[in-house]
Amino acid sequence: MKRLLFFSLLLTSPFAMSDDSPIPTVKLSAKGTDVRDVLCDLFTQAKKSFVLDPGIKYSLYLNLDSIPFDESLTIICKTANLSYEQQNGVYFVRRSGPAKTQPITAAAAPKPLGFLPESYFLKRVSLNLTKTALSDIMTELSHQTGAPIEIAKEVPAYRLDAVLGPRTLRSALLGLTNAAGLKFKATNNRTILIYKESDSDHVTVVDSSK
Repeated sequence: MKRLLFFSLLLTSPFAMSDDSPIPTVKLSAKGTDVRDVLCDLFTQAKKSFVLDPGIKYSLYLNLDSIPFDESLTIICKTANLSYEQQNGVYFVRRSGPAKTQPITAAAAPKPLGFLPESYFLKRVSLNLTKTALSDIMTELSHQTGAPIEIAKEVPAYRLDAVLGPRTLRSALLGLTNAAGLKFKATNNRTILIYKESDSDHVTVVDSSK
């Protein structure tokens, strides 16, 4: 009778069947981090063992804060097209089968955005740069005017001395491109394109006039 009473008290005790321990969670952050490093961080935090197939490589961008281990692993594998299975407490992570692809259909050509208004070319700019990459010079002009300027792939990586007094963007572009043997034009995607006309060595542009 005493044993039966003791067993009954054990079952009704608030500590007898308690399993309120919090589920372990992990915290992960990646900005272009390789999936191998993210998985290593995940399993290290969870104190679990894993084996990763060789040749797996994928850049991840994610931020998981206080997410359960299993859910985090599922998210990562789904994003990187991976799968996993557990054997004797060890997680084996491998590539999933080839992703299903939709039939390729002819896509409509993107609609042109139009040309930049003339007001952009009339904005005032000034430069005082020495031995500066052409791309950085164009970035500075874009910053001063808000006009997107792109450089064609065939344009060499020129470094220029550009000292230009206050003038319009059009005048600045004319001076720079003429001296470097380049051209510029407005595109129908609301950008200004710098493209190559002929080969040119390093040039120096010095012009303080308006």
